[in-house]
Amino acid sequence: MPRPKNILISPKLYLEVVRAHIKILNGTSFSKISFDHIPIDQVPLFTNFLYEMVRWHYRTSWQLIQVSKSDPNKWNPIVRSIVGLGFCLLQQSTKPDYAVVNNCVEAAKLGSKAHVAGLVNACLRRFISIKTELTEKSYLPDEAFYSHPRWLMEVLKLEFPECWPTICEANNSRPPMFLRVNRSITSISNYINLLSQSSIDHEINSDQNQSIRLDLPISVKELPGYADGLVSVQDLSSQIIGSKLDLKSGDRVLDMCASPGGKTSHLLEKEKIDLLAIEIDKKRRGTLDSNLERLHLKCKTLQIDVRQVSIWWDGKYFDHVLLDAPCSSLGVIRKYPDIKLHRKKEDILQYSKIQMELLLSGWKVLNKGGTLIYSVCTILGAETKSLINKFRELHSDAYLIESQLIMPGENGMNGFYYAKLNKR
Repeated sequence: MPRPKNILISPKLYLEVVRAHIKILNGTSFSKISFDHIPIDQVPLFTNFLYEMVRWHYRTSWQLIQVSKSDPNKWNPIVRSIVGLGFCLLQQSTKPDYAVVNNCVEAAKLGSKAHVAGLVNACLRRFISIKTELTEKSYLPDEAFYSHPRWLMEVLKLEFPECWPTICEANNSRPPMFLRVNRSITSISNYINLLSQSSIDHEINSDQNQSIRLDLPISVKELPGYADGLVSVQDLSSQIIGSKLDLKSGDRVLDMCASPGGKTSHLLEKEKIDLLAIEIDKKRRGTLDSNLERLHLKCKTLQIDVRQVSIWWDGKYFDHVLLDAPCSSLGVIRKYPDIKLHRKKEDILQYSKIQMELLLSGWKVLNKGGTLIYSVCTILGAETKSLINKFRELHSDAYLIESQLIMPGENGMNGFYYAKLNKR
């Protein structure tokens, strides 16, 4: 676990990480955790610790059961999470074991009653004494070693019997950051010069000529020209979509689930088109509008359930439809590890139902000879290949031009699927 240099790692910071971890366990998404109360020089460390706690939750929970003499589920949540953080650091940090133990013990004193410090100390020292039995693959059940919920392990083994371990390992890795240069106002060479001037390590991706890769992600506030609309942060897999629509000036295009606007803006940067961007959620529609404004791009945006075609559609067919559908997001676990904690098996069926409804609505407003692109940031068949096959069974005029399933970690990308359909 890499950590910034010259930063004092205090028990108080440990406690703040633990409190945030408990919020996530109770259903708060990672994106809604506030860092405002954390000293600015400690935010990278706080974020790093929290990511590791969430990422390895299923492993540390199993380890805690092995070292404790009582049921950890009956403990104070703060104490339980402090021990979990200690397990993470003892496995991944370069910090000496005794320092990790001492900080966790002091954090327990700050966050709970003093007598529980002995319990924290005993668990961590027990962990150190039998570390091999608690960390080596041969000793651990799969859900603990790969730190995934049991239901997800079962699904991955069923659908990807040859490569499920690789998928799990990728889910537990840290993704690079990909940038897309706004070519409507600058060039990729100009922006690369700005990165070099700011001493930001980068490389150009050879597959997508608008993509720049940063192996060490940074805050968008540190990206030169971000506030001025010179660049967007967008995973490489999502950038593929922009190259799959054969746009011509004046084409009428519908983006059905547009926020936060990454794909919307990419299309607008490429060609002068008549684009309608629809978003069901008011707050997310605001995010879409803000991103378009930052990028100096314009199109009509609308807040409504796009499935209510009779309400919003003017009767004029679209040349292209983009459906980046809501999904289980199981392809972006390495970016949002809390998905492993919050997603349930029954969610998959519900998402596939919504996806089919959206496909049917998009097809209804697509012109004959037009193109529909369906995309999701997941890899499960019920939301990808199987769904498209069912849709084609319902519509004999739907011709599959191409599709691709990208696995998590493939060429640095997140898990992703798209299908390009032509209406005949």
